Amino acid sequence: MTPRRPVPARPGARRPHSGPSRDARASAGKHADRPDTARAAVADAGHNGASASADDDSENLAPRMGGAEGLSLPMRLLILAGVVALAFVVVFPSLRGYLTQRAQYDAVLEQIDEARSTSTALEEELARWDDDEYVKAQARERLSYVMPGETTYVVVGADEFEDEDGSDTASADVEERKPWYEELRESARVAGQVEREQADDPPAGLVHPLPAVHRDAAVGHAVDRRQHRIRRPAVTVSEADLEILRAQLGRVPRGVVDIAARCVCGRPTVVRTAPRLPDGSPFPTMYYLTHPAAVRGCSTLEAEHLMEDFNRRLAAEPELAAAYAAAHTDYLMRRAELGSPEEIAGVSAGGMPTRVKCLHALLAHTLAVGRGINPIGDLTLDALRDRGLWDPERCAC
Repeated sequence: MTPRRPVPARPGARRPHSGPSRDARASAGKHADRPDTARAAVADAGHNGASASADDDSENLAPRMGGAEGLSLPMRLLILAGVVALAFVVVFPSLRGYLTQRAQYDAVLEQIDEARSTSTALEEELARWDDDEYVKAQARERLSYVMPGETTYVVVGADEFEDEDGSDTASADVEERKPWYEELRESARVAGQVEREQADDPPAGLVHPLPAVHRDAAVGHAVDRRQHRIRRPAVTVSEADLEILRAQLGRVPRGVVDIAARCVCGRPTVVRTAPRLPDGSPFPTMYYLTHPAAVRGCSTLEAEHLMEDFNRRLAAEPELAAAYAAAHTDYLMRRAELGSPEEIAGVSAGGMPTRVKCLHALLAHTLAVGRGINPIGDLTLDALRDRGLWDPERCAC
């Protein structure tokens, strides 16, 4: 049997496929793609993990100071410190300007308060000229005028005796310094002996006969009308005290008999003044306030109309008015120990016994004799303490 010859293909006829079919190839392609997809998923997972770890590392990034083992500082803390420093640089100039202006404002307020105190003192001085007795006293002191029928006496050699007494006192202080209470007791004893000796045999230069009608002699001298002799009260103030008083008052103190009250540091606070000054003029204010801080405090209270409040209380409270009148009597009795000029008979100080006119004089009375004598002086001292203006138990010199 002869082999069959291949028949040539006709045009347009389909050629047989010798390889696998289309479905088989598609199935094989699907099976071939599966490993690639798994590998891609694994690669993506690895990439995402690396990115996450990188982000975590970036978030936990903390620079170290002093090498790998040094102190680590969080980045947020460094950023916060930088912001705070920047804010300080921006705000500090404004804050400094505010503080400077505040200090200037406080200084201006202080100057205004001082000006008000000065104005109050000047107004008070001006109001004193409405008092006829004050005008007479100033005429005697500044112009050496006297009333008709009066006779002026001049004590010859008084300055020499004052200098001798001052030198003796200074030398005694240098030799021996006793406690203050012993000095006070010794001064009272010596003063009594001196008065008795002067009554028997007064020293030359200090005694002049007086006519039946007369006025007291120079300030610092008391009058013994029975003997018609002038005698000087004992002076217990030192030269150092006088220097301090000169600095406190801004002038030479006149007619100072002794120091009635002192600061805790020993400086004078209140002086006791003779009722007649060295030029012969009467001076009713026996206790004179000299401490600058206390003077400023009283001026401030007067500027705040505290005297008006006290006057209203005196009119409304009979017990307070009676105590105030008793303080007036106490003042006159104590001043009579130094002399009793007829020009100021019955005149005390500060407006007593019915009015409040000067807190300085009333406070000086309280500081000199103690609390419980002058009720208005006591209330003034309480007001100074409550306001923080001045306290005698704390040095403000």
